[in-house]
Amino acid sequence: MRGTCSGFRDGASSLLSDGSISGLRQNTARPGSLADTTDPFSWHELDDPPEIAMRRARRIDVWLEDGLLGIDAMFRDSCWEPDGSEVVVHEYQMLGEADPAMGKLLSVAAYPRVLPYAECPGAAPNASWMAGTDLRTMRTEVLERLRATDCCTHLNDGLRSLAEVPVLAAALPR
Repeated sequence: MRGTCSGFRDGASSLLSDGSISGLRQNTARPGSLADTTDPFSWHELDDPPEIAMRRARRIDVWLEDGLLGIDAMFRDSCWEPDGSEVVVHEYQMLGEADPAMGKLLSVAAYPRVLPYAECPGAAPNASWMAGTDLRTMRTEVLERLRATDCCTHLNDGLRSLAEVPVLAAALPR
């Protein structure tokens, strides 16, 4: 596992000296609802999870403001304890702006909310390296620019999902 991501860098608390996973208890959180009770359109209904389950909930909001696209994206990975209670194991938010005419990402910042190891948030500042990228190429460009300990697989996936921003932006009223 050594070197695969920010959380598994040399010397990380997640790893033993031989590179195997340390087995230390991960950082987790008991979640609040994803839905905003004051906004009936904030989130769709989610089915109850099966007895043994993990789920990734993902949201990408896009809007036009002052001639720019605003982007607010997030994801949450949850699992369930044997007693049925939900536990969050990964959660990130990504905020950015894009040029709607050019389809370019102008800025992006990643905000770690829940991550398993102390070293995991070290990848978050590197999300800004994606500024200037054509949004339609995010799926491949993230893989090229953010590798190994410069990123984490979860942030990588979250950033690659921004390739959908042009599709969502096309549906905005003009």
